[in-house]
Amino acid sequence: MNKIVVLGTGLVGKFVADKLSEEGFEVRACDVNRTTFKNKVEFVQCDITSKTNFKMALKDIDVVVNALPGSIAYNILLQCIEAKKHVVDFSFMSEDVLSMSDFAKHYGVTVLTDFGFAPGISHMFTARLVEELPNVEAIEIWVGGLPKDQVDEYKAVFSPRDIIEEYIRPARYIDNGEVKSEDPFAKSYFCHFDQRCFGFISDGLRTLLDLNVKSLAEYTMRYKEHFWKMRYLKEDGFFDPEHLEHTAKVLTDKWKLKENDKDFSILKVIGGDKNQVISYSFYDAYDTKNKIHSMARATGLPVVAGVKALVNHKWESGIFPPEKVALNEVVFKEVWKYLKDNGIKLSKKIQHKIEGEAT
Repeated sequence: MNKIVVLGTGLVGKFVADKLSEEGFEVRACDVNRTTFKNKVEFVQCDITSKTNFKMALKDIDVVVNALPGSIAYNILLQCIEAKKHVVDFSFMSEDVLSMSDFAKHYGVTVLTDFGFAPGISHMFTARLVEELPNVEAIEIWVGGLPKDQVDEYKAVFSPRDIIEEYIRPARYIDNGEVKSEDPFAKSYFCHFDQRCFGFISDGLRTLLDLNVKSLAEYTMRYKEHFWKMRYLKEDGFFDPEHLEHTAKVLTDKWKLKENDKDFSILKVIGGDKNQVISYSFYDAYDTKNKIHSMARATGLPVVAGVKALVNHKWESGIFPPEKVALNEVVFKEVWKYLKDNGIKLSKKIQHKIEGEAT
């Protein structure tokens, strides 16, 4: 399996296509907008939702990378499975991907789903933590992709509509063993390792909601100024259905990353039982030498690692979320090494609790 097609060439998709080419794969990329690449990539400019274009894009392809906006990604994934193409998907679609598992098995297809930064690496870290602490009582996932110098604003490498979807979609979490939901921005949560930021509960747990844990929540980090701006926009109705298109257009222009806009990506997964606390950390910053945004790297490098894992290992047919992939220790170590080799700062810390210490 050496021929890869990347569907969608936004900042992350473009990075993935270039990186896969650098890794020695034969790469095709498809998008409605013209894109240029640093490495050898065959580019097809087309609307992938057309059945004719879809068939042309997947001709002679072994693995599909689904980098499309969440609004169209589900239907495209269905078509990829019907076409008997293996897939690495990081589209953050709202649909339940695991419901496709029997469908994928029927066609003999393997899909690595939600295989990006968060969800993605966040799920892998959580799975390893649960494996190491079977009696874990509480897990917190803190994640942020933030501009380095503009602490009053936000910049996006993803589709702004997907970001807004994260801001308005009810966020599920586990409290006392029960799945509950909370409106994003309804509450602000103090970020103890970056006091410039608040966290808000976001709907990134997805397949992790099936874990048998007492307490689990994902907190997306945003600068405090941005947090309040978004809360006021929500309260004033700018995210209501009748205003959403206009709001998205305005924010698309406002949030657009320029080439030299520096950013950083941070992820912490922290969990503990009565005896110890384990934390996994991920940090990356803007690549000044190659002028690559950190969020493109933080999301794209796991995708490339996923493609390499799909190609280099034997898989059963079906849908594999990152937490299931992480339980394969060989694959997890390979992903960890690949990220570190490409400049991502990763760490794992174990802190033993002192008897009588408050938890």
